[in-house]
Amino acid sequence: LKTVKLENGSLLFLWELWSGSDYKKTLALKTDKDGKPIGNIVELGNQVRLNRRDDLLVNGNQVIIFSGNKNEQKLELTILDVIY
Repeated sequence: LKTVKLENGSLLFLWELWSGSDYKKTLALKTDKDGKPIGNIVELGNQVRLNRRDDLLVNGNQVIIFSGNKNEQKLELTILDVIY
């Protein structure tokens, strides 16, 4: 589970869904500052991966995720535009 505080005070929760030892997809949910959901859970698919040691960055209405792709031996940058 990754959590970031957005500039307007709301929170964005991101997590990966697994079935046993198989990764399925990454999900996100935005909440208000008290943790009450704003909208529905959003499926980010299987291209957005979360590394437990990496921090997420917030820049305006964007959440920036850096991740390493071990198979392709490259650094990947994912930018999520969050609508307030």
